[in-house]
Amino acid sequence: MNLDSQDWLFGETAVVITGIGFCINVLVIVSNVRYILRLPSSSVIILCLCASDTVGLINYFASALIRLVLGNFEYDARACQIQSAMITFSAINSLGLCAGLTLSRYLVIVRSYKMSQKLSMLYISGVALFCIFVSVIPFIANAADRIYGDQASRIGCTVRWYNTSDFATRVMAWTCVAVLAVPFSSIGFCYFTIYLKVHEVYDAIKHVRSNDPRGNSGGTRTSTTTQRASMPGIGNNSSAPDAETGRKSPMLSKKATVARTFTVGNQRVEEKKEVILRISSNAISVLGTTGVQEAEIVKSPRTASKKISRFRSVVGAVNQKSEEHKKQMALLIQSIVLVSVFLGGWTPYLAFAFYEMFTGSKGNSVFGFAVEMLVYIQNGVNPIIVLVFDKNLKQNFLKMLRLQKEEFE
Repeated sequence: MNLDSQDWLFGETAVVITGIGFCINVLVIVSNVRYILRLPSSSVIILCLCASDTVGLINYFASALIRLVLGNFEYDARACQIQSAMITFSAINSLGLCAGLTLSRYLVIVRSYKMSQKLSMLYISGVALFCIFVSVIPFIANAADRIYGDQASRIGCTVRWYNTSDFATRVMAWTCVAVLAVPFSSIGFCYFTIYLKVHEVYDAIKHVRSNDPRGNSGGTRTSTTTQRASMPGIGNNSSAPDAETGRKSPMLSKKATVARTFTVGNQRVEEKKEVILRISSNAISVLGTTGVQEAEIVKSPRTASKKISRFRSVVGAVNQKSEEHKKQMALLIQSIVLVSVFLGGWTPYLAFAFYEMFTGSKGNSVFGFAVEMLVYIQNGVNPIIVLVFDKNLKQNFLKMLRLQKEEFE
């Protein structure tokens, strides 16, 4: 069957979009694969996400290019079934990796647990094996000819969502829906819980600022201290009631060494003692604002000195966590953007698939092609987002282009 003007337009558009997306993904993969054992777990998951997207891109690119070169459309059942299996694997695997990226942020921010590279590799391998199994189910059931077929645009191949009259196809279609529902719901739960955690942190900051008599002039150190006390990595298992409001404020726990120097005869003696400091956010606010009361300095200068040293020790420990906290928040923003773009690209396609399932007929070819292109545009945008937000992957990419010196963070 010869290609008409619409087929040519679809084919040329598909070759350009998938070709560009494929090249960008390959550049990110090639520039980082040699460093994979040195990358943090979240970067490893993102790199595998790029590889998963590449499988779908190369399949669609090859299918469109072959049709343009031959100038006609000749349906090859076996080739279409293989392509369908690979695209099904790519789609489900990519969503599973997005869920893994969300899970890593959830563990760090909510559970105070940093996913190790070994755990991330186990997760990636488990998701890949499961997705391979799901994609080859039609071949195992000897029903690939009924389950897999060409899409409405006649370029790519996937599950025949519209073939609801066939029992095997219905089972496969709803299996895919069930498999997709798990990561979708997991992503929603994780981000909702992360939102509650972050909201709790900023409520604490707001509470401390409201108790700061200097207003904005001295709120920076106080707010930072309270935020670190509420975030993972710093002890915050206890709380103390606020004297004015009765509300409980987070407690900051930190081991420190208290030292004092005194004179015995003609010799100066220094005494050191290990203590555990537990200071509420409100107490830090008072010390940071007024220091130590004058009467206390007159009556007990040694006690006043200890309080000042204690405050400085706590603030110093908190500031050490500042950079790590900034990195974690940057990674959180990166994961939110990546997952949002992923869902934005796939949601129209899934809606179109549901339409075919419930109507039992092929959808409009123009709409079908449009939702397919949204998926592959998203696949091409993902590595660009990665290079903007992920410092490690960006650094390696620039090194490959000889735009940055050889170093690794």
